[in-house]
Amino acid sequence: MEVTKEISRPISITFNGPNYMHWAQAMSDFLKARRVWRIIIGKVVTPVRKEGETEEKFAERKEDWDGKNGDIITWIRNTSITRINQQFGRFHTAKEVWDFLQSRYTAKDLAHQYQLLTSLHAKTQQPDQSIDDYLSELQVLWDQLALSEPSWTCFTDATKFETYRDHQHLITLLMGLQDRFESVRAALLHRNPLPSLDDAITDYFLKRHDSDLDLRIPIQS
Repeated sequence: MEVTKEISRPISITFNGPNYMHWAQAMSDFLKARRVWRIIIGKVVTPVRKEGETEEKFAERKEDWDGKNGDIITWIRNTSITRINQQFGRFHTAKEVWDFLQSRYTAKDLAHQYQLLTSLHAKTQQPDQSIDDYLSELQVLWDQLALSEPSWTCFTDATKFETYRDHQHLITLLMGLQDRFESVRAALLHRNPLPSLDDAITDYFLKRHDSDLDLRIPIQS
């Protein structure tokens, strides 16, 4: 599996801590595309010399693995802020670095959840910001918070919780909308049952047109 050596910064996202989920998704997609993901999950490990293998052949395999392992660590380092990548010195493999980041920055501890919830509640739609862009910013935070949610073994309970979570997402979206969407906000909150987030976006922001309120905020493709 050949790795392109010229790539030093493979994704545009810079990992800063709270955006772990967003960064990890982009980075894992890249590593899978470069066919080195098996190093991250431990399926391809540091080579050991096989019985009967020449020293030269083993050295070639070891050099190949070292190169790929080093490339991955470099890519992770170059897409992380200094405060984070300075912690990589004690690790020897890309898997160790990846596991450390996953353990440290997923939303499983209360302090991290507090940070994410604070950012979420402070998020508001900015002037001239499309609904799609605003929703994307919220989705990054929602995805990280989802990591702290309990696992449901009962299908009925899981379905109920997914509906509850979706409604909470819709309420959060409505709370941060610009004042000119007040009539839309009121109309949605008085719906019974409350529509899903996707239905609300489709029915109230993409299809409907109000002569007194322009709902056709540009949607980025």
